[in-house]
Amino acid sequence: MKHQGLKYYFGMAAVMGALSLGAQAAPVENVTAAAGQSSAKKLCADLSSAYMRNAQSNTHVITLRWTNDKNQLSRESGPAMVKCNARTGGVVTEIWAIDGNLHNLSSPAYREYDQETQNLRVEGWWKNGKQTRDEGPVFTIHDPTTQIVTTEEWRKDDHYFRSSGEATNLRRDPISGIVILEEWAEGRQGEDLHRIG
Repeated sequence: MKHQGLKYYFGMAAVMGALSLGAQAAPVENVTAAAGQSSAKKLCADLSSAYMRNAQSNTHVITLRWTNDKNQLSRESGPAMVKCNARTGGVVTEIWAIDGNLHNLSSPAYREYDQETQNLRVEGWWKNGKQTRDEGPVFTIHDPTTQIVTTEEWRKDDHYFRSSGEATNLRRDPISGIVILEEWAEGRQGEDLHRIG
């Protein structure tokens, strides 16, 4: 199970909980949901409607999980875990996984949204449990207000890599978008800073 970007930013315990046990930092209700192709936004909107009709619960974050027979997050046709804010109908987190490995061929396998603005906050790309993407960064953090990408990491098969020779790690000012840090890294964890030319 490979999920280096999430480990780096959110801590090992948070990622292992999300992928294997569904452990949550906030109070949640685990709901067994029928398989379907509903989007995360539609699922959360539907849950919000049901929540508002039966607002006796103090819990406002609801987690929907799809698992295989080994209790690993796994779903072919949509996200394997969706956390919803039942009061607003907004998506908190969306995770795509197959057999416990983060995986999505056509879009990010991990998305997190800011709960005040509902704008995208974090996204990460994984295929078969490896942080990889053919074109574009594998991990980004967006400012929730300006939507400027403040953190950008480029990897291929879990190794820092960028075919253009440009920086593999970028940090930007959230107001101006000006690059304030560039790193050229090579290798698995990027411990080998490297630049030719």
